[in-house]
Amino acid sequence: MLFFFSDGARVGDPIAVAEALPGGVGFVLRDYERRDRACLAEGLARRCRARGIPFLVAGDPELARRVGADGVHLPGWRMGDWRRSDARGLRLVTASAHTGTELRRARAARVDAIFLSPVFATASHPGAEGLGLHRAAALMRLAGGRVLALGGVDPARARRLAALGFAGAGVIGALLAPSQPPPDGR
Repeated sequence: MLFFFSDGARVGDPIAVAEALPGGVGFVLRDYERRDRACLAEGLARRCRARGIPFLVAGDPELARRVGADGVHLPGWRMGDWRRSDARGLRLVTASAHTGTELRRARAARVDAIFLSPVFATASHPGAEGLGLHRAAALMRLAGGRVLALGGVDPARARRLAALGFAGAGVIGALLAPSQPPPDGR
């Protein structure tokens, strides 16, 4: 199981990325601060449906339902007020966890999968220390169920993580084409 996570600072055109994703890779729309987020979510939902790839909207189950997304992704900060009933009409609910507390909250919320983050240092969160393989594996076992790695995952690391029992990964840079321009055109 592999998901691409949008990142407004690193991805110029999320719809172009969705067009270029390999088959079977899901797409998670983060980009919380975009003024055109609802319009972008609608376009991504349409594109992902046409390509047969799962599409999740982060942090907003109502927007996910409105655009016909497959599900919702809950950032760790949303877990405190989350109820499983908030997911009515959505077939997939995932969550991010950065700490043991967030991991327990996600498990208690009975989400379908948990993205443990950041497993490795990542450009999306400069300065954030990665958990590392051993600590991430221990937390993964604590969680039970489907846990995916997020943060600094590349193909070689993904193979090592799979060998440890991770159900998949969430990525950004590992799936960006080298020619993908940053949003400011640099």
